[in-house]
Parts: sequence; C-alpha cells; structure tokens
Amino acid sequence: MTIRTLFAYLFGSRAAIEKFAVSRWSLPIGLLLVFSSGIARYYDNAYLPAEWTVLLRGIAVSTINSFVLVVLAYCFAARGDVKAGFPRMYVSFLGLFWMMAPMAWLYGIPYEHFLTPMGAVNANTWTLGLVSVWRVLLAARVLSVLFGVSAFAMFFPVMLFSDVAMWVATQFAPRPVLDLMGGMQLTEVERQISSSAMLVQAGTLLMIPLWAIATLVAAGFVEPKREQAAVGGAPIPKPNALLALGAVAICGWSVAAAVTQPALRLRHRAEELLQTGRVDDALMEMSTRNRSDYPPVWDAPPRRLFGEKFPPLQDIRLAMERKWPVPWVADMFMEKSWRDVASNLQAPVSEIEYLASMIEFSDSIDTEGLGFHLAHDKRFSEPDREKLREAIARRKRPK
Repeated sequence: MTIRTLFAYLFGSRAAIEKFAVSRWSLPIGLLLVFSSGIARYYDNAYLPAEWTVLLRGIAVSTINSFVLVVLAYCFAARGDVKAGFPRMYVSFLGLFWMMAPMAWLYGIPYEHFLTPMGAVNANTWTLGLVSVWRVLLAARVLSVLFGVSAFAMFFPVMLFSDVAMWVATQFAPRPVLDLMGGMQLTEVERQISSSAMLVQAGTLLMIPLWAIATLVAAGFVEPKREQAAVGGAPIPKPNALLALGAVAICGWSVAAAVTQPALRLRHRAEELLQTGRVDDALMEMSTRNRSDYPPVWDAPPRRLFGEKFPPLQDIRLAMERKWPVPWVADMFMEKSWRDVASNLQAPVSEIEYLASMIEFSDSIDTEGLGFHLAHDKRFSEPDREKLREAIARRKRPK
C-alpha cells in the first residue's frame, strides 16, 4: 500500500478500499492520520498544552460514529448474508473510517490570517460543507463495497445518520443566539454565524423524516448481496510510506502549532483571568501587549453571541474606571459594553434623537451603563452627551 493508494481510496477506488479492508495496518495508520487531523483542526484555535483533550475528540467521535454506521448498514443490508461477523466488520470499517482523516487537513487552512473576518467565516463554512459531503459520499461507497450493496442505496442510511448526527451536534455544541428582533447589535460576522447555525439546525431537523423515509424505501429494493469485500487482518507487507506520511503529517501540523501557540497562550491566559473574576489583572496584562500578539480573530469574554454572562460587564466597566486600559483593549470592551446597554434601545450611537427618545420612554434601560458611556465613549460629541443626559433626567422625574 502506497500514498497513491490512499489518495485513490479517498476518491472511492474499489481496489483501494479492498486493500485497506483486509490490511491489519489500516488501524494504526488511520490512528496516526486522525491524530494529525486533530492537530490540524485545533492548532490555531486552542492552546494545546492546557487544552490537549481536544486532540482526542476526533478519535472518540469517529469510534462512536463508525460503530453506529456499521450497525445501521447491517440492518439496511439484512436481506442477504454478510460474510464477516460484526466484530471483524466493525474493526475493518473503523480502520477505513479513520483513513478518511486527511479530508480534515482542509480545516487547517488558516483563512483568518489572510482573509477578512467575514471572508474567513464564509471560507470555513464552505470548507465544512465540502468535507461533510465528501465524507458522506465516501462512507456510502466504502459500506457498499463491504456489504455488497449499491452505493446509491447505501447513500440514504448514511445520509440519515449524518443528518441526525449534525442535528444532535447543534443541540449540544455552544450555539450562537439568533437576533430575531434586531436588539442585540450584532456585527456582520456574528450575524452570519448566528444565521448559519440556525439554518443548519432547522434544515437538519426538517430533513430527518425525509431521509428516514428514503432509507426505508431504499431498504425495500436492496438486492441480495453481490460480491462483498474481504475483511480481516491479512498479512500484508508493512506500508512504510503510509506510516511515514502519518508521522510527517503530525510533525508538519505540530510545526504550524508552534507558530500559533504563543498567541493562543496569551488568549488562554486572558480568558482564564476574566472568567475567574480577576478582571483588573486581565485588563492590566492585556494592556502590556499589542493586539497583534493575540489571535487575529478573537473575541474576549463575555461573548453575548453564545449567551455568556461572565464576567459581568458592570465589573469590566468598574475595572476600566479604576485603571483605564490601552486603546485597543478599551475599544474591545467598550463595544461589548455598548451592545449590552443598547440591547433594548435598538439604535446605533449615531442616531442621537432616537436614542434620546428611547432612553426617556423605555422602562428597561441600564442607566448606570449608559452613564459610563456618556463619560468615556469617544463616539459621543459633547452636545450629544448633553442631549442624552437631559433624556435621562426627564426619565427620572416624578410623573
């Protein structure tokens, strides 16, 4: 087995699938590739010395997913005899499933370093879609070869599983809050992430019944088994080239991680200070650094898009008043604070007349937070400050 065989396998070659299905080396090679793909996923968004467990997620999730897929394929192809017993079939498919890991190397493309934030979000979304479709098609092809069922028929149960898995993932993963009323003052990037998450969640839920029906219909037309691939630990020569590829992939992504980890260490330290209530220490430490010392796309806590409320923004305002941070830090938290204050105003800083009207007549205005901005927010001119202070005074008068 060579590197060329691996790439042929990734594009659905039956000969390559059969070679890996019988090889006892598929599991160790696949494990190396899965580990390398874990580094590719997280080298530029996790501080690995402290968050090293993220590297095990791919192994754990793929082990579970491959088990469910084999069970589903057994049920789907139950009209004929399956040559291999379940344990052998599962071990063989697990190796083949792990061999798909090079697809995830595409997640390691550092879009954030050469595209705009909005461009990076769109590029990551398209990359996720491409890899997901590729993985579904290849999984259907591999299972069709192992069970002797047409790839077209096997596509439906694989798609059903993938759709359910995606829906479950959206339920348990941190999810952006969609701003339906326009009061959260989201940025363009946050709005795009939020709407994409909602569309995925709603789309997968709507499609589950359709894929289930299609799977039942396809199962009714599955023909008795055609030629099935042999599975098991055949004594195939040690594939040194593929073992070397796995090792090189791990080393290569580790080198990339060495470049990004210093910035991620600073991010991890700042977030740890903020989330443990040491806001003054966090602002002081961040003020000793330049913005370029941190990851290019970083939003410090609290992240309202994900429903985070700690540390409280009032604590951040008080810490800023005790010792004002450097401009880039002040701007980051000033923007967070304004979004919090303006969440019920539904108006940008520039619409002074509307803001004054909302302040005067709204019952849910954070006057303390608003006072902080009137004192420190450079986006307000002096006449604007006076007009808004008058609105606050009129609101406080006895009726």
